Amino acid sequence: MSDQKEKYDKPLLTLRNARDVIVICLIGVVTWKLINSDISISIKEFTFTDLLSIFVSFFAIALSIAFYFKATDTSNRFYDNSYKFTKEISEILGRIEAGFGEKLKHIDEGYAGIRDRFDQLPFDANKAKEEIEAEKKEIEKKKKEQNNLLESLAQKAQLAEAEKEDLFNKMEKTNKELESAKSDLRRMQRNMMKHERLKLNIDPERKRRVMEYLVDRISEEIPPGWERTPRASMLIEIFDNIRDDLHPEAIEDLEHVGMIDDDGQLNRRGVEGLLFKLRKSA
Repeated sequence: MSDQKEKYDKPLLTLRNARDVIVICLIGVVTWKLINSDISISIKEFTFTDLLSIFVSFFAIALSIAFYFKATDTSNRFYDNSYKFTKEISEILGRIEAGFGEKLKHIDEGYAGIRDRFDQLPFDANKAKEEIEAEKKEIEKKKKEQNNLLESLAQKAQLAEAEKEDLFNKMEKTNKELESAKSDLRRMQRNMMKHERLKLNIDPERKRRVMEYLVDRISEEIPPGWERTPRASMLIEIFDNIRDDLHPEAIEDLEHVGMIDDDGQLNRRGVEGLLFKLRKSA
């Protein structure tokens, strides 16, 4: 009831109604004038040039319309093809990324297997001892050469400056070779001692405890989705990040069981042990 009341209460003289009345009046006046006017069309002065101009005008209009529709159609096809191309490229890139990630995991697993087999190669202690003895003999030889040079220098103190310089150069070269041989010997002895220590003194319970501790700490830092197949480079990077936060006794145990090197870096034995434990616990 209220709607009907509002409908009947609306005023008749509105801007919209006035506009409609004016338009109707104008149309009526124009129509009346056209009906009562004397319209005559004369073609006496209509020439071929005028006819040709009319045809050219209509042809230009038709050509413009044709170009407009053709351009619109071409534009629509271009955007449609662009959308299809972008969609196909996105799908292809997605498949490539998925396949590439899967292949990376297979490569990492294969690489881990190769390193595992390499670690299982026997350590030839006898050969290492032979190399150490050879290095010792080389050091003794260099010492004798140095002593001979010093004796020769003492006996020929009156030689020319050029000859003295030559002797000093030889002595310096011999010293460098001696230091290099000593460094190699120390390295080989250190590796030999480490091997013997690992072979004789590794406590299985100590190794188990430190391995469980390290696995728990590293598992907290592994990104989601990589728990079963973490990469070796990822484990090394995580260990470097948390090394300063590890307990000092854990660092000592890791060095004792041979999982880190002299610089505190996770070595191949440590990486393989972590990979095995992580895959087993995942």
